[in-house]
Amino acid sequence: MGCAQWMACPKNESGTCTEYPQVISNSWGGGNDNPWFNDVIKTWTALNIVPVFALGNAGPLCGTANSPGDQQGLISVGATDTNDDIAYFSSRGPGGSPGLFLTGRTVFGKTFKPEVSAPGVS
Repeated sequence: MGCAQWMACPKNESGTCTEYPQVISNSWGGGNDNPWFNDVIKTWTALNIVPVFALGNAGPLCGTANSPGDQQGLISVGATDTNDDIAYFSSRGPGGSPGLFLTGRTVFGKTFKPEVSAPGVS
């Protein structure tokens, strides 16, 4: 939490908050539909910081998305293999409960996850 707070208020030599990052990329995970990190996500987006989180490595079934990547208000990233197919281990949505939206299409109030996938094998 201390690191997340520091990213919301990076201090210069004089001790004032300056030059916020535009994007923060994280690979944290644990559990499904865990809202513990949502206050940080809301703070970052209020500061125009785009939160990006790995979705997890609990695939291949649907509903294996890990928090905080499965939450609303952020961009989650899955993994692809050398054939540009979703990696067998890459977690899949749907995402967490309805709430703050940064991106996403919804079905029954849940967001499709991940929003983007990128090379993550070998």
